[in-house]
Amino acid sequence: PDLVITQEILESRTSSFMKARFGKGRGVIMVLSSIDSSGVFEWVSADGEILYTLNGKVIRTSGLPHNISYMRNISPLLNSEETISTPVQLMNPIAYVTFVLKSIDNQNMQIDLPNPIDVKKLTIISSIDELNWSRENIYYVDLDTNFVVKTTQYLHPKLPKLEIEYYLKF
Repeated sequence: PDLVITQEILESRTSSFMKARFGKGRGVIMVLSSIDSSGVFEWVSADGEILYTLNGKVIRTSGLPHNISYMRNISPLLNSEETISTPVQLMNPIAYVTFVLKSIDNQNMQIDLPNPIDVKKLTIISSIDELNWSRENIYYVDLDTNFVVKTTQYLHPKLPKLEIEYYLKF
């Protein structure tokens, strides 16, 4: 069964954390370890996996069977419809490819995490032309804080989708 974040779990935590889940696997809690000067968040699991995010987008991983590393920090296209191309290093196997990110849709709605939140839902296509690979990524941005609170991302052609729920404590 999936890990469900309840109000009791939220209240018992003193620091920011995320629930991350690959494919149909069980969700795991990852704790916010640090934030660097460029705004990159480092999230660490109990097993030592690390996700680095920038404005909710995973830009680097460590400890996964197939890791990625964006060659420059990019954010999801939260407030524009432009297309961004950026080099990415895929590991296991090693390949240098170009990710193309294109915003295709956004709409306002409400989600429960575990309480109702008004969000803007953004759909962004990630593609790697060299591998003829394309996936739809979704970001839910809190309308009050402008932080991504939930996302579904495809990081690597050999990894299943990654679902993340962010629980930020300020």
